[in-house]
Amino acid sequence: MARDVIPRELHKAGAHVDVVEAYETAVPRSSRARLRAALKNPKTCPHVVTFTSSSTVKNFLELLRPTRSTKKRYTALAEIQLASIGPVTSSTLREQGLPVDIAAKEFTIPGLIAAIERAFATPQ
Repeated sequence: MARDVIPRELHKAGAHVDVVEAYETAVPRSSRARLRAALKNPKTCPHVVTFTSSSTVKNFLELLRPTRSTKKRYTALAEIQLASIGPVTSSTLREQGLPVDIAAKEFTIPGLIAAIERAFATPQ
């Protein structure tokens, strides 16, 4: 599911590029029930959900997709801040109708952590 920016640009520069899948993003079957249970329980409901790629956004929303037994998406997301690692991930969140409450300035895990820390820092 990775974007093709790097291989495309290398190819334009004259390089021969072989794209090899190194891993596959998969969602365990038990994740849907576990996520829904966590969101329903005030003790386990997160204050922030972090997204590190467009696929994490899509997989998260797939887990919340309505099923026959659940008529609508879980509404607890209104109380949770959504944190994005970078502009592509933020764009995917917005395309899915979700806000970007926290965005990393440096598009790395440490940058995402710093953005979350800033968001929750109490003014002195």
